[in-house]
Amino acid sequence: GGRAERDGPATEAALRALPGVRAVVLVPFARSGQPAGLHAFVECGPGTDARALTEAHRAKGGKADIVQPVPALPRDARGAIRHDILTLVAQGRTDAAVGLAEGDAALAEVVAGMVRGRVA
Repeated sequence: GGRAERDGPATEAALRALPGVRAVVLVPFARSGQPAGLHAFVECGPGTDARALTEAHRAKGGKADIVQPVPALPRDARGAIRHDILTLVAQGRTDAAVGLAEGDAALAEVVAGMVRGRVA
């Protein structure tokens, strides 16, 4: 969608500039009766406060609607980020996201943590 192209680069740069941030993935999501939202999944140290991360990224020009710190992003066996899982979590389809991780204990643990930490 247009939102990711328009606000994505500045948002990603703002988040990557923050201390402790290891990786950032931006996922557009639909909102009823509103323009698309932008969900930022931010791989960073444990205990990172979502509100502080949100405020810091906005101070640097970021425009994500939801900033979700996660200790690890979901990755496949080759280390590639699982965008399919992130999209489902951003859409609130958490059961489907958990289902995609079945059969891979490490991935299932990452996804379960993301679902628990989801902000909506």
